[in-house]
Parts: sequence; C-alpha cells; structure tokens
Amino acid sequence: MRFMPLSFLSGGETLAVSIFNSNMQVLMTAGATLSEKNINRIKQFGIQSVYIQDDVLLKDDIDPDAEPIMDIIDPKIRQASVYNVKKCIETFDLKVKQQKRKLKYGDYGMYLAKDLTGISKSLIQEIMNSKNTNISMMNIKNAQDYYYEHSVNVAVLSAIIGLEIGLKITELENLTYGSLLADIGNHWLSTELLSSPNLFNEAEFNEIKKHPFLGYDYINDNTIINAHIKNLILQHHERLDGSGYPKHLTSDDINPLTKILMISDVYDAMTSDRSYREAHSQIEAIEYLMANASTLFDFELINVFVRKIIPYPVGTYVLLSNGQRGVVLNNAVDYPLRPKVRIFGDSRNSEQHKFVIDLLETKNITIDRIIYSLSA
Repeated sequence: MRFMPLSFLSGGETLAVSIFNSNMQVLMTAGATLSEKNINRIKQFGIQSVYIQDDVLLKDDIDPDAEPIMDIIDPKIRQASVYNVKKCIETFDLKVKQQKRKLKYGDYGMYLAKDLTGISKSLIQEIMNSKNTNISMMNIKNAQDYYYEHSVNVAVLSAIIGLEIGLKITELENLTYGSLLADIGNHWLSTELLSSPNLFNEAEFNEIKKHPFLGYDYINDNTIINAHIKNLILQHHERLDGSGYPKHLTSDDINPLTKILMISDVYDAMTSDRSYREAHSQIEAIEYLMANASTLFDFELINVFVRKIIPYPVGTYVLLSNGQRGVVLNNAVDYPLRPKVRIFGDSRNSEQHKFVIDLLETKNITIDRIIYSLSA
C-alpha cells in the first residue's frame, strides 16, 4: 500500500486502511473504491491523505520478503486508546466543572489518573510485545479529533524511544502518561483558532503558546498527578537553546523525559495533515529533526529516534538524483536511506522497467524525493 495525499487521487483507487473517528466509528472501510464523492466526504473530516492499495502494475514487482507497511501497535488497540483518552478527559472536564459549582476539588482526578495509567500501561505492553518497532506508517488523523489521536501517537513514539534507551518502567509510564496529557491546555483555546485553515499570525501564536501553562495549572489544581508528568505538560514546547515556550528553558533546566516528548511531538505534528497544510513526509520530518539536533533537540535522542524510522516504506514512489523514477522494493537493515528501487520506463516490457538499483551498493545515486506518480 502507499500513502497518498487526496490531491493526487483521480478516483478509482482502492482504500487500503480503514478510516475511523475517535468514537471508533468507521468513516470508510478498507477495500472501498474511492470516487469523487467519497473523496470529498473524507475531506469533510479534515483528512487530506489516505493509504491506497498498490497498483496492479506493482503486485509482481514488490519483493515478497520485504517488510510491509505496518502499524507499530494493533490498529484496534490504537483506536480504542484514542476513544478512551477522549472519553476520560471529556468526563474529567465535565466533573471538574460540576465540582467547582459545589466548591469541591480534585475528587475526579483519581479517576483520570486511574484511566490514563491503564491506557499508558496497555500501550507500553503492546509495544514491548511487538516484534518490530520500526516506524514505517504515518497515521491518518481527522481534524475533529486531531489532538486525541496526536496524543496517542506521541505516547507511542515516546515509549519507543524510552524502551530503546532503557528507561525504567516507572519512567516509561510517566513519559507515556505525560504524552497523553501534554496538549490538555488546548481545551481553553477556541476551536476556530485550532482549526484555522491559515498559518497563525503573531497574535494567534501568542494565544497558542499559553496552552502549556493552562494545561499545567488545570492538572495541578484538580489532580494529585506527580511532578514528572506535570513538568511534561509544562515543558513539551521548550527547546534546548531556550527558543521554546512558555518559559524559554535551556537544556539543563528541561526534564530528561521532556527531551524525548519534544521529539515525538514534533515528528508526529509534522507528519500529520493539518487544517492549513498536508502532512510532511517522514524524510522531511527526519531532516528537520537531524538539522536541529544539538540546538533544539538532544543529539543522542535524535540519533536513537531516526534509526527507528523507515522513511521510504516498500511501495513508495521515488524520484532519484539521476532523474529516474521508481518504486521502493526493500529496505536495508540499518540503512533506511539506501533501499532497493525498481526503475520504471514507459513500458512494462522494457528493459529499463526491469532494472533494479540497490542504493546501498550504488553510492553515486540518492533518492531526491517522494513522488505520487511514475509518469513524467
């Protein structure tokens, strides 16, 4: 299957991965044939990209032993986690409002803590049971529930880094739990602002920058959640050089767990469709993180994280530095930027079509970028 922005679809493609909302309702089932009508329906949910099944042309070309594009965790568990996070936070919000009218505080913080602890532990266990924690799939999110889906994704990515560097289980649980709550301050920002189709202006961005303080104060006032988790909420937009917000902390003042969360948060945000842009590719997100290692992000953590990402999953169309177009057949272990690529000519029977380049051996050719069509 291949990741495709809706803007490149012409109709007739087959949906490869079902699309859900966070109430666990199927918006469109895998196997459905995409038409102009249902493409427009998908767009109404703020979704700008989908996974489609490989073209018939490619079925015999993909290496049968190649690792397919797969979610790190069971998609059903992911969707259930999104649903449960949304449910427990919305219930908590409602109960806090009721408590405040009765001048009571903190009672329902225990329920929130219990629910989120359970979700965190189930995600960690699912990742620990996974045979492969390489990140080859970009998860499709709908705009209506973006922040809940984003929080689960960030929790999963953070847990992968945490496991890779050998965090203790209590640290992993704090990290995953804090990732689920990191953006809770967005509840106090207007829906219009969060779903704006335009890039934020300075005044709007100043409003956005309030959400770590708002989330921290809300959790601090109404729960007995530990300081590590509260610091994750407060600090997740800080940067090592002091250019982040809300306190402009520098490296030594930032919680070590937050340095993991920062990376996961940026990666998932970049590779997600937003109301004002389509998702960036995995390679674009990798390049951004690597370019800012040691300045914005921890260098060693970036190295750990990017080794887990497969930026050109099997089936991806690519443009090579020599101008040829092809499809990724297989990925080299430990060398994700140097896959095997089958070159495509004008005819399936042409010699050019049969030509395979192993970029691990052919050092003078690189992948220029991901493309969405093999025709010129």
